[in-house]
Amino acid sequence: MVHVLPGGQIEPGEEPAQAATREAAEELGLDVSIDGLVATVHFGGSEQYYFLARSVGGTFGTGGGPEMGSPADSESGSYRAVWLATDSLLSNDLRPRSFAQRLRRSAELTSWRALLIEPLVIHEQPLPPASSTMP
Repeated sequence: MVHVLPGGQIEPGEEPAQAATREAAEELGLDVSIDGLVATVHFGGSEQYYFLARSVGGTFGTGGGPEMGSPADSESGSYRAVWLATDSLLSNDLRPRSFAQRLRRSAELTSWRALLIEPLVIHEQPLPPASSTMP
């Protein structure tokens, strides 16, 4: 099982922070306030943006985006909202891995706002499918 943070495509005319706010509502059922950019990940020819956000309303786990109803055997897999304890981010295979490592280290700080001091830039390579064997 792989865990990912909420996200998706930026719609025409939308800024990355606006997309993050929309995706949090669609996938988590939460209204969020964006505090700032914490990472940009270059992955598979695209850029992914990660933000520090605070919940300001909504109910966790009530997201109704189309991906939330996908069956487990679909090509994109099945999605559901789960909380992961910060000490389990690495053992639960949160991706991208380099960002999970940064989150884990930051959890030990006195404030998540420390993530905003210097946003991380990551160049991530796609991992082989889980069914692949390593030579």
